[in-house]
Amino acid sequence: MFGYLTQITAYLAEFVALFMAVFYLLTFIENKEEIDVSEEPGEYPSVAIVIPAYNEEKNIAATIASAAGLDYPSEKLHILVMDDGSKDRTLEMARVEAGKHPGRDIRASANPHGGKARTMNAAIKMIDTEIMVTLDADSCVSPDALKNMIPYFSKSDRVAAVVAAMKIRDPKTFLQKIQSAEYLFCFYIRKMNSFANGLLVTPGPFSAYRRSIFDEIGGFDEENITEDGEIALRLQKHQYSIEYCHNAEVFTSAPGTIKALKNQRVRWNRGTIRNFVKYRKFFANPVYGDFGLFIFPSTIVLLSIAFGLFLFSAADFAAISAKRFEYGTLFHISPLRFDNFFRFDKFFIQPTAMQIISIVIFGLSFVSLYFIRKYSPKDFKNMALFYVPYLLVYYPLFVLGFWTITVFYELTHRELAWHK
Repeated sequence: MFGYLTQITAYLAEFVALFMAVFYLLTFIENKEEIDVSEEPGEYPSVAIVIPAYNEEKNIAATIASAAGLDYPSEKLHILVMDDGSKDRTLEMARVEAGKHPGRDIRASANPHGGKARTMNAAIKMIDTEIMVTLDADSCVSPDALKNMIPYFSKSDRVAAVVAAMKIRDPKTFLQKIQSAEYLFCFYIRKMNSFANGLLVTPGPFSAYRRSIFDEIGGFDEENITEDGEIALRLQKHQYSIEYCHNAEVFTSAPGTIKALKNQRVRWNRGTIRNFVKYRKFFANPVYGDFGLFIFPSTIVLLSIAFGLFLFSAADFAAISAKRFEYGTLFHISPLRFDNFFRFDKFFIQPTAMQIISIVIFGLSFVSLYFIRKYSPKDFKNMALFYVPYLLVYYPLFVLGFWTITVFYELTHRELAWHK
């Protein structure tokens, strides 16, 4: 039974994956000239960079230094460090670092501990600039990032947010390097999704918002543990657009152990599930354009099918193993036979339809390698060797495994805790 379910689900997964791969390829071809265009800001709006920090004494100085090093007019740039009741020396270190940049307006504010969303909302009330930017306290931004992001706001009054390209900061372990390949693969996917106004999150590491937007739709959801995903969906609900700036780089820390990675991804996944349930009216709703008719449904369908395939495959493997154990052949290895090994007809390959589709999908995925090589060449050399392990091992085992844990935690109502 599980074998048939696995086969049916596998074909569905192959079909959806092929459809998405072709969609991204055609989107890339259609918008290639627009990607190549790089604009200078016509004028520089006032910007407040908000850095929420909780127990970040080891990272806060480097983060503030990177914000102070942005290529942006000093009179237009304001940096506000919001200490969220840290128990270490975060506030002290922030004030020391602020003193090292006398040419910049840098303030460090002490706040009672209330979580990231509440701290961000407190910051919103304190600033009156045209643009507000979030910068996580464990992230560093490239000097030209803000200047590259600002022109996107000039495209339309409906552009509410602009997202930077997230990359892993100084990956050292094998696991971090695999994540680096993952982030760069998402670099391609997010750029293609942005052309259909299909971004599902405005990541905390470095995202810019029109300050006035918060007066209309409200601040960050203080009860939500993935507030950057919830605010993005709320912007979509109000039919604003979110742009992706591929040449604005922000480097963020990555988990170095499987346990830390599991904690992070399970939090993200549980937040995603709750946000999708909250905004379920998007599903196949033409009111929300391409986002409602294609991006939102396809994301849910692809995740559901992939998760189902993972579960059915695991169940099928368990059933086969149980049967072999019952007959005492669980660890039996068939003897190696060489008779007829060199027959001429053995050299003719007869692939199945699923194998052919898999090869096509795998080939189309390499379009992202071309995109990364062209638009982020300095990262390409370091991640190319880890790209195939990411596609063949990390994603099907780790990512779907984390989703299995996520569903189990949700069904058992496990307490939802914040992890980076």
